[in-house]
Parts: sequence; C-alpha cells; structure tokens
Amino acid sequence: MTSTQIRQSFLDFFKSKQHTLVQSSSLMPDSPGLLFTNAGMNQFVPIFLNQKKPDVSKWAGAVPGLDTRAADTQKCIRAGGKHNDLDDVGLDTYHHTFFEMLGNWSFGDYFKREAIDWAWELVIEVWKFPPQRLYATVYNPDKSKNDPSDFDQEAWNFWAEKFRAVGLDPAVHIVNGNKKDNFWMMGETGPCGPCSELHVDLTPNGDTRGALVNKGDARCIEIWNLVFIQFTANPDGTFSPLPAKHVDTGMGFERVTSIIQGTKGFTDFANARISNYETDIFRPIFDELEKLSGKKYGSTLPAKQFPKPLITSAACRTSSIRGRNTWSASPPASGSNFPKPRARLCSRACSLGTNSAATRCMPRVSCLITFIFFSSRRSKSRTAKASRSSGRSPS
Repeated sequence: MTSTQIRQSFLDFFKSKQHTLVQSSSLMPDSPGLLFTNAGMNQFVPIFLNQKKPDVSKWAGAVPGLDTRAADTQKCIRAGGKHNDLDDVGLDTYHHTFFEMLGNWSFGDYFKREAIDWAWELVIEVWKFPPQRLYATVYNPDKSKNDPSDFDQEAWNFWAEKFRAVGLDPAVHIVNGNKKDNFWMMGETGPCGPCSELHVDLTPNGDTRGALVNKGDARCIEIWNLVFIQFTANPDGTFSPLPAKHVDTGMGFERVTSIIQGTKGFTDFANARISNYETDIFRPIFDELEKLSGKKYGSTLPAKQFPKPLITSAACRTSSIRGRNTWSASPPASGSNFPKPRARLCSRACSLGTNSAATRCMPRVSCLITFIFFSSRRSKSRTAKASRSSGRSPS
C-alpha cells in the first residue's frame, strides 16, 4: 500500500462508522498554552470541556456524518512544550518534528468498547497486521505517587476478548503502564484521561512477549493511542470529572506506513527496513537532495552518530509545511521563543559537518526553506500593519 492509500483507507473506515470527516486544523492553535498544534484533539477541546455542543458536520469542508463522531488526519508539530520530539530527530527511525496524526473522536457518544473494537478491526482485519506481534497497554496508576483514577480494568477486559479470540494469552499481550505512559494530557491543564496504546513487535521472530514495550526500542514501537477523556486537569494539580466521557485517538501515520511498506506487507520481518524515512512519504525529499548534491545516500537507518540527512529532511519537511500554514497577522511578541524550535533544528543540521558535497548541500536546502518562510511571515506582518493603519482588513 502507498501512504496515500493508507491514509485514505483510515478515513474511509471511520466514514463507514458514521464519523464526520473534518479538515486538519491550523498548526497555529487557538489555545494560548500551546506553541504549535501538537495533537489532533486540539481543535475539539471546547467540545470536551462542554463549552460548545458538537457540530462537526457543519464545519467548513466537512464530509458529514454524526455530529458526535469525527475523524481526520491532523498536521502536528512537536518541537517544544510538554510533547517535544525535537531532540529525538535523527536519533531513531520514528520521531519527527512535523508529522501526521490519524485520529477518530467520540463526543459523549461511544466509549472504550467501540474504540477498541474498531482499532482491532482496522489494524487486524483491514490492514492485516499479524495479531501475535501486537501488544496493548492499559493504565495502572501508582497510588504512592497520587496518580489519578484507577486501574483500567474495563479496557483490559475488552483487549483480553480480542487476544483470546485469536488464541493469544492476554497476560502476555496486555501490558500495564503508569501515568507517564498511559495517562494522556495535552498540556499541564485541560482535557485528559487514561489511555490504551497499540505497540508492534518488529523483531525478526516477533517473540519478545512484551519485554520491549515502552522501552524506547525501535524494535517495538507504538502505532496508536486510544485516549479515554474523562477528566480536566486543573492548574492546582487536581483532576475534575468532565460532564461526559469522550474518545480521542491518535495514530502515527508515518509509523504505520513504515511498517506496512518496510515489511513488504508483513511478508518479510527478517529483512525488514522499517524506518519512517524509508517510506514514500520521505523518500522524495532524499531523492531531491541527491539531485541537488550529485551524491547518493545509501540508507536512512540511523547509525550511532547523528544521521545528517535525517535531521535535514525533518527540517525541510517541518519548515515547508509550517510555512504553508495560516499565520496570525501579528508578529511574535518581543522576547518570544516562537522561531526557536525551527531555528534549532536547522542550526543542528548545519552544524553536523561538511564531509561531502551532499552533506553541505542538505542543510542549505533546509535553511533556504526557513529563510523563505520567515521572509514570507515578515511580509505578511507588514501587510497586516499597513492594513490596520489604513482601516482595511488584511487579505
């Protein structure tokens, strides 16, 4: 499957489950506590908090389904704040500053059973992931640390049904996780709740029995997080129940693509080349860099040192996508750290050495995109200022 087919099959699947398909929101969130849109649920926060009724079928560009169900592919940047992947870029095969998050949501409609049923149906029955390679995590709080809520027995029971149905032992394939791994929060405050993740064993034999889950090992990676939104986190560190229970899921589009394509449709794990950078999502960037440099790059699988082209390709993708997004008319406030994540990434790419023409060329491409991006933004800011002074609205 191509990445385009994978994305479309996700959306088609949830459309068949009466979800309204909505457009990706801007990478500039409305929330004052967020630097960038870092998750698919950002645009739905007012619904979770009961500040507005769900009306997603009426949103611009929506493909109507039920107002209480939504699905989309959301552009995200995690380059600062609570969820920050910036320093992981180039060190593994599956973290990026910019990525797509495939997601489905329920606004006081379905809850854990349907979320788990449909996750299993899509991954196992539609995409044909080998079930023996899957591991589900459930929330198990540490009460000695005052972790909120209780052990998620309900989610455990639903996953257990799925694994037993294919002859697998739930005691092996369901892994307990603490607040760090299995209680999802968008930020320090706001909607939150216990979550249940799907991880895939990518070892040649697929027989690690859950030992690599949440260990930061590229041989077993998370592909989907099902969040059961039940609380709001308060500024004083307490958690209050929400009026209704919601579902918020996020799937790593690039990760799923890398597994499907890197294993040749799950037919070859022994010789798999599972890397987000080896997919048809990233490969065109490397192809263009090779044309510009006149050099061939042999692999996108990281070595022990920072892989220069990986960092550069991430900078290219983040900067170019970010530059195309809608901007606020106002420039950043004095002392703002708004440009720093992108500048850090490009600076890091440029500082990694000049051992070859290819290495020298790649950071320049990234920095050129960033320069165009900032120039465009300054131009828009000047236009906005002129419009305000003349009483006109910026076009």
